[in-house]
Amino acid sequence: MHHGRPTFTESTLAVEPWADELVEQLGFDPRSAYVETFWLGVLGPSTVWLIRRLVAELDNNPLGYQIDLDETAATLGLRNNGGKHSPFMRALGRTCQFGIARTTGPASLAIRRKLPPVTQGQLRKLPESTQRQHLAYTERQRTQTPNNQQHFSRAVTIASGLITHGDDLETARTQLQNWNFDHDTADQAATTAWEQHLQH
Repeated sequence: MHHGRPTFTESTLAVEPWADELVEQLGFDPRSAYVETFWLGVLGPSTVWLIRRLVAELDNNPLGYQIDLDETAATLGLRNNGGKHSPFMRALGRTCQFGIARTTGPASLAIRRKLPPVTQGQLRKLPESTQRQHLAYTERQRTQTPNNQQHFSRAVTIASGLITHGDDLETARTQLQNWNFDHDTADQAATTAWEQHLQH
């Protein structure tokens, strides 16, 4: 997986979906209020608009499509002269830097249909008012969950996915906390998933 800044030298780019069941289950549509409120300050407006544009096009072409880089930049009001340092290429680079897209070849990019929850580290860089908003949001999510068992089952499913992808118990536990499961839920869910993994 490439998380560096992409350097596309062709005038067109092939865009395809990045299939990740975990983020699909956990994540947020790039056009959602969550992304508008919490990801915008992390990624910047140009990158958010670019992600929205790329994902919207996937709705029409689920298997992938081609874009003209100059034309796409122009429709977003971004310059694409100056190579990898142009505003458009910087926006494209940030999608990879934050793990929302990845290069799959010299002229191809895979992009997630959904953005994961912001991590605690990303949240700490946002204004305090936004951090308070996020805390209120996660509390609301917790209390709106139909029951605690369902909330716990979801955490176990996510932890199982992480462990299947090669994470150890401690990493799965930390990642659940990063994704705003409380300490006890994260601990118990990761342990349960780990025990199930060992039994298999």
